[in-house]
Amino acid sequence: KIYEKLLKTLENEGLRVIDASGKFDPFNHEAFEKEERDDVEEYTILEVIEDGYTFNGQVVKPTKVRVAIKPKKKEENTTDNAANDQQNT
Repeated sequence: KIYEKLLKTLENEGLRVIDASGKFDPFNHEAFEKEERDDVEEYTILEVIEDGYTFNGQVVKPTKVRVAIKPKKKEENTTDNAANDQQNT
């Protein structure tokens, strides 16, 4: 009950939780973790690690999030390994 009152008071004074749904926004979010995924669009927020806040429209603490990035192409790794093998011989 005290926690709820405190949150309500802070909200009335201008504190807001940053929305972390959808796409990554570098002005409001910190990419705390990145995960290679091909089933979602790149830079989609997958999970909120820690809430962030604005106070009267100014970011006081960005939201820490886990975001999706494109998987590395396996062909590049194979090509790099082949090039390294040739250099070592």
